Amino acid sequence: MNTHFHLGSPDDFPVGDKNLILIREMWSSPIVFRRASAQHKLCEEAKAWASEARRRVRRFREDGLATENGDRILILGKDKDGKTDDLGDILIECKELITKVNRVQSGELQGRLLAPIFFEDEDDPLLDEIEKNNSSVITRFSISADGYKGKCLFLSGGDAGVAIWKRLWERNSEDGTTDWLQYDIVETPHHCSWRTLSFDHWSQLGEAVKVCPEARDALGQGREGSVIVASCKPIKKDDANPPHERAKREYLSMVGEDTDRFLCTEEVRDKEDRPVEFKISHRGPQRTLKLAATIGASAAGVSAVSTTARGHG
Repeated sequence: MNTHFHLGSPDDFPVGDKNLILIREMWSSPIVFRRASAQHKLCEEAKAWASEARRRVRRFREDGLATENGDRILILGKDKDGKTDDLGDILIECKELITKVNRVQSGELQGRLLAPIFFEDEDDPLLDEIEKNNSSVITRFSISADGYKGKCLFLSGGDAGVAIWKRLWERNSEDGTTDWLQYDIVETPHHCSWRTLSFDHWSQLGEAVKVCPEARDALGQGREGSVIVASCKPIKKDDANPPHERAKREYLSMVGEDTDRFLCTEEVRDKEDRPVEFKISHRGPQRTLKLAATIGASAAGVSAVSTTARGHG
């Protein structure tokens, strides 16, 4: 991490060094680091991130909101045993809105923190899954454009697995807030992993596997014209998971089998020699290609069009 990002006091940042980036405000969740274990170890980069996050929390406890660029941090999700109780000014709890970027109120960007889910009981069965993945931050961003609010809804789900998406759908259904999961663009969780959509093991059941309907509902709340982006290597049948070809098929079904609305980043790069890019305007998000058709959503506030949960494999 320190190859690309400056770690430590901003006073020590080498001004003029074009190889290092100063993070003005970190966004970080303490839960994933606490849940690390002998079975789920942190890599060196994650350890470096955690150390920098702790340094910035110490600075906040010393100087409060007087901390400057390079010392600031936003904590995503509360921790247990009151560890974050004194961090109210920089703490975003689950279900709350993120309305400021680097302490500045943003009229163009708003985020809804949907996870990590806080567990009073650390023996909750959800934590039996890969703990670090199920501690992922899940945020639905609403992006304004040309003076219009919510012209692009972007759902980012980290590496969260099927149990988390099932729990999110159940929770938000009970709360009457399933609209929080609507999107124009979604990045497939865990690089288009099959384990995001099903409890069944492909290696054991093959085509007999079943999709979890609640997880599919949670990830199937695309607005009209929505786009699904898989950030992963080219997706091949019978290749290792992730990515998984069966997951790709399920995501394609969410967009009506429209192959222009399911994009794999590495396949696009191999074919077009460019990253996947969108321009957001009053018409919604559009691919930035000369000949690309409009694939954005809700140019005039079109209401949500949800996909239906399916019981097939």
